[in-house]
Amino acid sequence: MKTTTKNDTQAAATPAPIDWEAVKDSLPHGSGIDCDWTMETEENRATFYNAYHGMNESGMYDGWLEFRVEFFRHKKDKLNPLSGPCAGKVQVLHRAGDWDFRVVGRFSEIARRSWGYGLRDYLEEIIDDCLEDDFPHLCGKSHGTIDA
Repeated sequence: MKTTTKNDTQAAATPAPIDWEAVKDSLPHGSGIDCDWTMETEENRATFYNAYHGMNESGMYDGWLEFRVEFFRHKKDKLNPLSGPCAGKVQVLHRAGDWDFRVVGRFSEIARRSWGYGLRDYLEEIIDDCLEDDFPHLCGKSHGTIDA
């Protein structure tokens, strides 16, 4: 984990507008994500829709789960005071105005199917992997630590 000073973690100047069409084009296709992405955008948020096509143990398609990916800006700083050898330091989880995303769907309804367990984690990971090169500022990464 990197260590930064308080000045290093101040909110940056207003970034350029986000090209949500380019973000949509960067989202994953295949490996169960078999539909075309659709989107709705507002000033400080964007929502993308798709569905996961699950397969059972026999390799047969076993159902669909519709889900959405919500991109949003954090409204306030989230700091985590550290203890032990790092006492006196604070981990900066995110700053007000930072972008992040969450995957939302009816995951509890399909959790007992062979393809349902861990699906939200899988989708979050694959979406993060697809965005980290071209849109790292949308992935909600930690800012490191600062002196308290």
